[in-house]
Parts: sequence; structure tokens; C-alpha cells
Amino acid sequence: MKTWRAINDYHVIGPVDGPDSEWLVYHPLSMSLFVVDELKGKVLQLKEKGYSIADISLITRCNSRMCERIFEESEEIFQKKTFELKKRSGEKSRKSGPHNIWFFVSTGCNMACSYCYASGGDFKSFPKEIMKKETAQIAVQKLSQLLGDSITTVSFFGGEPLLAFETIKVIVEEFIKNGIMPRFAVSTNGTLLDHKKLDFLLKHNFSVTVSIDGSEDVHDHNRRFTNGTKTFKHVMENVEILKNRGVRLSVQATYTYYAFNAGYTLIDIVDFLSSIASVIAIKKEEQFPLLSGKIDVDNLVSNPKFYNICKDYITYVFDRLSSSEPVFDLAITRAIGEVVNKVHSDFYPCGFKAHLTVFPDGSVYSCHLLTNLHLKLTDNILNLEKNCFYNKYEEIEEWLLEKFRDLNFPLKVWFSDFQDLCPAALISLESDPLLIKKRFGEFINFESLFWDEVLKKIYIMSKKGNWQKILENISHYFGGRKNA
Repeated sequence: MKTWRAINDYHVIGPVDGPDSEWLVYHPLSMSLFVVDELKGKVLQLKEKGYSIADISLITRCNSRMCERIFEESEEIFQKKTFELKKRSGEKSRKSGPHNIWFFVSTGCNMACSYCYASGGDFKSFPKEIMKKETAQIAVQKLSQLLGDSITTVSFFGGEPLLAFETIKVIVEEFIKNGIMPRFAVSTNGTLLDHKKLDFLLKHNFSVTVSIDGSEDVHDHNRRFTNGTKTFKHVMENVEILKNRGVRLSVQATYTYYAFNAGYTLIDIVDFLSSIASVIAIKKEEQFPLLSGKIDVDNLVSNPKFYNICKDYITYVFDRLSSSEPVFDLAITRAIGEVVNKVHSDFYPCGFKAHLTVFPDGSVYSCHLLTNLHLKLTDNILNLEKNCFYNKYEEIEEWLLEKFRDLNFPLKVWFSDFQDLCPAALISLESDPLLIKKRFGEFINFESLFWDEVLKKIYIMSKKGNWQKILENISHYFGGRKNA
């Protein structure tokens, strides 16, 4: 079990429900939850926050020897659980090395969404173009030689990838010719779908993710064609075709400042979207400093009302997961699956080493969000050689780790197995370090509260009779959507 974590890393969550209820201790290395009483919870929580034994003893009125004994007993439990996990799972972990290939086949788009972090697909770094078929063929041949069967997923992105549908066809067919049979996925704005494209997507068992931000009012406020025309009705017509044809469909939504200010909650948005698809990836509108060169105030994370909206939403998701009509929030569902299956991240602070991105000009990056830093693997796919390839990943890793160290925050954020920390959203060469540190601190605090609530719900639901139904639904989700 490869991990950067230490056995004595832990996180205290409590009280679970009211001042006199149970406290929880989460041990990331074994991905285990432990129930403790209030005294132990407070002692361990203060130690987690860096208090000395003398101060902990003074605050909790627990003598120093008793505090030390609590620490010793906890570490013994952590060691036992870690040993049990290693014995049971061996080297069970996420696949290391790049295995998810992203093809940015188009750096142009037929829409002009107001919040687009990619500047319409060109990331302010690339010309707007379609990947040539010759470039696509060479890329597939080279990647097949380098990575072979370790390639598990090939995703098409943009811009709007369906503007380059003929190139997508070449890439899929070329992988098959080279004996590589990955899972194929496409993320689209949903405006260019037709029966011809659907025939191909169905033939090759594509999963399709369509971007829809909610009901007509919410969606059309930000997501319009380049000429300003609204898109909601057009997208929904195509979604109905997708559903009728039996395509494996999921929805990606951005919870925007407009939706928040207009009084729409996350429950409102997802309740509507769940009538379209049961699998939903929802993210909040935000700035990406690496791409924009600036940091705006995050008006969602800094607003206490948004935390309450998230807290209510977590309850909603768990209630839906325990019903006969589940909704699978991608992040929460994966977190539950990882706690149940004990699957760790292999790298921290982000999972870029699992990915490789090819742009239309043949340049190759580890991640499409790191383009402005010129952290590319090569200018041309033809020049991608195995030794240099892996060495470059190590160089990027060291650069990112150094940037996180510069923030003077602990690298071992307890919830990182559930959620990678995206450098593109947190770090910028051009921005004020004090602003970056402030934003990073707000992000860590908010996400910690969010995942506290998720783990509380896992514990509460496991005590109730509906936990088995949640496990059954999640098992069906992972069995039916292995590419998700």
C-alpha cells in the first residue's frame, strides 16, 4: 500500500450530533472511522491542532499521563488497522503512472459561457484549431507504444470536442488497430449531437457527460452560443435523444454565483438534474489563477450560507442514495466507495501523474490546467520518449510540492484521498502570495468542514437500517459505470 501518510496522522470529527453525542476519529492511512467519547475526542482534537500536552491537560482537565495514554492507545489502534489493511489488500492502490489520456481535439467552442475557465477552450495559450487526423494517428501510435494496456480511459474534451468529431473517430479506430481497448468518454455542451454521432458513440460504448447548470433560468444565464442565443432548449432536446438511444449519460453542472444569489440551492439544482441523469458532477464557479493571472474573492466559500447549503445537500444525497431512486453525486459517491474499499491516492497534492493530455498542435502536458506554466512533457508527441517522459513527471511533481511548501501549509491534508488539491486553482506565479495563502486557507477550512459532514453521514447511516441500501446502490453504480 503506497502512501505518503504516517501512521499517527488522524482527524477528529465531533461531536457527531449535538454537544453530548459521540465523537469520531478518522484515520486516513487505514481509511477507518473510530468512535470515541467526548474527553478522548477533545484531547485528540487539540493534539491534532498542535497544542502541547501541558495545554491540553489544562484545557480538558485531564492529567498529562492520561493524555499520553490516550495518544498511545490511539496509535496502537491505528497500527493494528493499518496492518490489517496491508494484510488484506497488499498493494491495493490506485494505478500509478498515466493511464487516463485526455485528447483536447478542439481548442475552439461554439458557445461562450460567461465563467469558462478555459477561455473557450484555448486556455489563453493555444490557437483555436481542430486536431489534424495525422496528429491524432501519430499520438495514438506513440502512446500505445509507451503505455500499452496501462491506458484505461480515453476522454475527449475541449473547447467543444464534437467540433472535431472526425478526429475523434480516427483516434478511437487507431486505438483499436493498435490492440488497445480503453473506455471512451466525451464531455460536451450537448449542442452538436445528432443520430450519426450517436451511432458511433453507442457502437464504441462511450459514456457521455453533458454540461447543464440547472433549470432554464440558471442554465441560460451563463451558457449561451457565441452569438448570445440561449442554449437550454436546444441542449434538452438532444438530451432526450441521448436518453431514448440508451447512451450512458451523466451531467456536469457548475453552481454559479448567479444561482446562489437568485436563491437556488444545490438541492434545487441537483433535484432538477436528477430527472435527466442519476450521475451528477457538480462544482462551484471559481477562478483559476494559473489561467487568469488573478485571484478574485470566492464569494461562495467565504459565505456561511453556502456551508449550510452544502450541509443540507449532503443530507439530501445520502437520503437519495438510500432510496430506490438514487442520485450519485460523483465526489460523494467516490468518497464512500474509497472508504468502503480502502483505496488511497498515490500522489499528493494532486493526481496529475495519472493523466496525460494531448493538445491539437501535438504538444503534451500532464494536465490541461497547467499549460500557462509551460510544464509540458514535450512540444511534439513525436518527441515523447520513455525515460524523459517519466523524468519530466518527477520534475513537475517537485515543482508543485515546492509551491505548496511555499504556502507554509501542511501537505498532509487529511481529506486528500477524497479530493485532490488542484494547483491551478490555488497557485499562480503572477499573484500576490498573501492572497494565495488566504485563498488556500479558506479552501482547506471549507473543504474540511464539507468532508467532516460526509464522514458523519457515513457513520450515522451505518448505524441505521438503510446503510445496506446505500452499499447496494453504490455497488450498482461502480459495476455499471466503471469509467466514472
